[in-house]
Amino acid sequence: MINGDAIISASSDLDEYLIRDLKLQGAKITLWGVGTNLITSKDCVYTSPNTNEIKQNCKRELATLWDESRRLRNPQNVYVDLSQKLYDLKQSMIKLHRQTKSKML
Repeated sequence: MINGDAIISASSDLDEYLIRDLKLQGAKITLWGVGTNLITSKDCVYTSPNTNEIKQNCKRELATLWDESRRLRNPQNVYVDLSQKLYDLKQSMIKLHRQTKSKML
């Protein structure tokens, strides 16, 4: 309350035209909740992308990442080599690491 008077607020997609119309009609509003149209102006040259445009942009950007990075976010969508040769290499590296580690102790 300001000076004992009630505060009347209005919000919900207010823009300059709706505020002007409400004032011309004599609305006694003391607090205007302007958010969406303040940030995303209807007159702006830039238009907000729709959901499909956002998804397409995400797919394009994701495609530019290295496979190693994409695997962290979407492991089910990235091919992983499970060949015997790779498995044997992995096992030999683990064995070598364990041998080296045990010699250090």
